[in-house]
Amino acid sequence: MFHTDSETDSGEVISPIRGGDISPNLKVCYQGEPGAYSEKSLRSLLGPSPISVGRKSFEDCFRSVSTKQSDYCLLPFENSLGGSIHENYDLMLRYDLTIVAEHEFRVNHCFIVSPGVKTSDVKYAISHPQALKQCDNWLRARNIIPVPTYDTAGSAKMLKEDKNLPEGCTKENTAAIASDLAAETYGMDCRCSNIEDDDSNFTRFLLLSRKPLAVHSTKDVKCKTSIVFTLEETPGALYKALACFSLRDVDFSKIESRPTSASLLSYLRFRGKRSETARFRYCFYLDFLDSDSSEKAVNALDHLREGASYVRVLGCYPVKSNLVGKVAEDLKRCKDLNGGSVTRIDGDEKRLVKIGIVGKTKKDWPEVPDGVKFIKNVEDVKEYEELDVVVVASEDALKQLPSLPRALTVLEGSLMSRSRSLALGKCKGDVMICHLCPEGNGKGTLVWDGVRMDDVRRGEDFLRCFSEASWKTVEMDCKEHDDFTAKSQFAAMLTGRVLSAQSLKPSPVNTSPVMSLFDVAETGGKVSFDEFFKAYKHTSGSRMIMRGMREALAEVEREIEKRQSYLEAKDEMQGLDRL
Repeated sequence: MFHTDSETDSGEVISPIRGGDISPNLKVCYQGEPGAYSEKSLRSLLGPSPISVGRKSFEDCFRSVSTKQSDYCLLPFENSLGGSIHENYDLMLRYDLTIVAEHEFRVNHCFIVSPGVKTSDVKYAISHPQALKQCDNWLRARNIIPVPTYDTAGSAKMLKEDKNLPEGCTKENTAAIASDLAAETYGMDCRCSNIEDDDSNFTRFLLLSRKPLAVHSTKDVKCKTSIVFTLEETPGALYKALACFSLRDVDFSKIESRPTSASLLSYLRFRGKRSETARFRYCFYLDFLDSDSSEKAVNALDHLREGASYVRVLGCYPVKSNLVGKVAEDLKRCKDLNGGSVTRIDGDEKRLVKIGIVGKTKKDWPEVPDGVKFIKNVEDVKEYEELDVVVVASEDALKQLPSLPRALTVLEGSLMSRSRSLALGKCKGDVMICHLCPEGNGKGTLVWDGVRMDDVRRGEDFLRCFSEASWKTVEMDCKEHDDFTAKSQFAAMLTGRVLSAQSLKPSPVNTSPVMSLFDVAETGGKVSFDEFFKAYKHTSGSRMIMRGMREALAEVEREIEKRQSYLEAKDEMQGLDRL
């Protein structure tokens, strides 16, 4: 059953219910439009059963739970790149809600366009300013102009409705940067995923409730407790406060200070006498790794209250997205009412994509996601039964490949234009061309071009297998890819020839960067001048690459001369001072 978005009289936006009827017993709100990262995080933590309700602001979410319009709210409190979201910490002091769970959510930015629009047609990208900043390098490499808007999912909604778009932006020349759930919610196409410049982008969400949990640390369930306190302005006050925990071997996972406003100070009813010279009073937010009911924690908190002006436990909860107590019971009851739990991604029933690879072994491609079948006998038709996607990793394997009209054939190769011609001449069904670039540690980049794609959903499912395994998936025209590849290969050959001419020799202190340098020099030395000249002639922009390297070297020499002149002048002045 699939419902359209609706807005209630109280301003809440009920998201499409994905997989299952509405359960009246569990209502969870989040901040943002349907399809926001907050909703995706909600589904990741709680599954598809609860009703997800979008609110316009963080305070609306606090108010919704406080007034019993919602059972819980899931809100972001920290981002690994952007830091703490101070507004929510302040709201924790104003509202009597408690933390009952935490969830660390990986933020995966996607490049979303209207159906039929190609990446090469896009001139503008709209999204929240922070999302645009996190994808700056990716956008600049494609000459796409970032245009800030109020929200990530809201940008996808604006593009879908073709309303309120910034000046110069149209559905045909603009993309949104948002989650893949936003693309699904508004019926848009996700061209690239994992386009953020830093793949360590995580947001810590906290699940808030009206009632606290009674939870104890056990071997299977580790607990964390969050508190807030203020101190008198006396020497060593913070040191003494932290000693309450460290002397009892209670470990911290976070400590942060935040100045408080006059109105917030009044609300908290400080009893301590304020110093005449102080202009700021600070709240200290502390997370320690223990239950607030353990003997050590109880004694530490009692000790802290003796010297602190204000102490409040914001919540005691299990770590690493575990759900216990009333939260787990509510979720189980909700699932039972909806006919039991079903494995889903973003609320949709998960489609298992069966993938086979020919022309390579697991030893050749250890970074390929688990569950992929490596086919040994290329010509045996039975090997391909029930496969949705067949990845062909060599031209020889393509020549031996039997006719597979119902499967998606993915031809892998570093020269995608050549692969495109070969695949279209051999395959009758859907064809995708890709280049797999492993980077180690189970990660990599998959560059792809959907040459002939009647079953778009199957192609998206194939790409999703890689994006879920922390691979970046980038849509790129075959010719554009080959141009990038040629330029990078020529730059590597040029650098190798220059280093090889220096006759560098290994030394007893060879670090990893030094060994990488020797590898480049060795590779460059093996390339004959005829091969190098051929690459120079056939690589567009080869002269600009050489000119750029000369200018960069000249700039380094200028900087060295400047620093040398400065040091000489400094020594001369110091000599005059001694006289």
